[in-house]
Amino acid sequence: MNRAGEPRAVYAAWATPRALAALGSPGKLKDFVDNQFVNYCSDNSPAGFTAEVWTHNALLAGLGLVGGIFRVHRTARPAGAVLAEDGRAFCAIVFGLVLSLLCSGIIEGVVTRQPSPWPVKIGIGTLALAAFLLSQWATGRRAHRLGQTGDLSEAEVGARQIISA
Repeated sequence: MNRAGEPRAVYAAWATPRALAALGSPGKLKDFVDNQFVNYCSDNSPAGFTAEVWTHNALLAGLGLVGGIFRVHRTARPAGAVLAEDGRAFCAIVFGLVLSLLCSGIIEGVVTRQPSPWPVKIGIGTLALAAFLLSQWATGRRAHRLGQTGDLSEAEVGARQIISA
């Protein structure tokens, strides 16, 4: 463990001397860790920082999901069908993301700034992740068994083509 109580093994997985040198000088990196990052987490109130993290993560998740709508199976279906079908499923995904992003925002906005030891903070994050994954797997398994895709049924969608008599 280093001076701050953070496990060095976390850094050893990706941090090589060459990679760290590319990020900046040792003095600049120390200033970032000791001052800039701490200020970033504590400049706002816990509620304000939670809201900032939540909206930032929601924006990134939304951009990723919208980008995915147009990338998945776009040669197999017309663009309008992709937008309609995947767009409706997108709404179901968004509802699930709102709660999980709120939880991550609360953890980042409240737990991270606490003077608790790092093992406690990491434990809270690990429990939240485990609860999220178990919920996701249980809900996803049930939906899969029921044949749900997140899209509307054909009866709910309505006619796909205008037909005149």
